[in-house]
Amino acid sequence: ALLGTLAQRYLDANAQPDFWITNGAAWYPSNGDTNDWSYGARGGHDYTLEVSLDKAPPEEELPQLRAWHVPSALGFLVDGRASGLAGRVQDGGGGGVEASITSSLGGQPLFADPETGAFQRPLAPGPQTITVAAPGYVSASLDVEIPEIASGALVLPVTLQRRAPVPIQGAMGLSTPADTAATACLRGLAVREHLLDAGG
Repeated sequence: ALLGTLAQRYLDANAQPDFWITNGAAWYPSNGDTNDWSYGARGGHDYTLEVSLDKAPPEEELPQLRAWHVPSALGFLVDGRASGLAGRVQDGGGGGVEASITSSLGGQPLFADPETGAFQRPLAPGPQTITVAAPGYVSASLDVEIPEIASGALVLPVTLQRRAPVPIQGAMGLSTPADTAATACLRGLAVREHLLDAGG
C-alpha cells in the first residue's frame, strides 16, 4: 500500500497525458531483474519508470518527456527519503552491524549496510514495532511512531549488544596469516548456546 501511495504521489505531480501507474508484473512480467534482487536479497524498494510506450522515443520528444518527469522524479526521491525510518545499527564499539530490520506490519526485512550499519526505508505511517537482529547479537525491539509520508523519516540509531562471549580455551593456527586456513577450538558450557543463538 505504501509503494502504491508513493507512486500515486508521482502520478499526481505529473502532467503527461495518459501516464499511469501499475504493478509491473500486471503490465508485463519479468524474472530475475534488478527489482527482484533489490527486494528479495536486500529488502529494498525498486521502481521502474517507463516514460514512453516507444522503446526509443524520437529525439525531438525528449525535452517534453524531461519536462513532465524530472519534477515528479525529484519529488518521488524526496518523498522516499523523507518518509519512514532511517538510522544506523552499531555494536558497542561504534562499528557498523549488518542487521535485519523488520516491521510488525510485515513485508520483506531490510538489511543494514554491512560496513556502516546504515539503513533507510519508506514505511507506512503509524505505530509499529521494529525488530533489529543480527547473528551473534542480542536482538532489539522498539515501539515507534512512523511520521506521515514526506514529513521526515524517523531517525533510529540502534546499538546491539554482543551475546556473552565464548571463552577460547585452546586454539591452533591463530598465528598464521589471515588468508591461511586456521582452526579455533571452542570448549565450554556456552558453546552450544552460542552456536544455537548466533546461527552456527
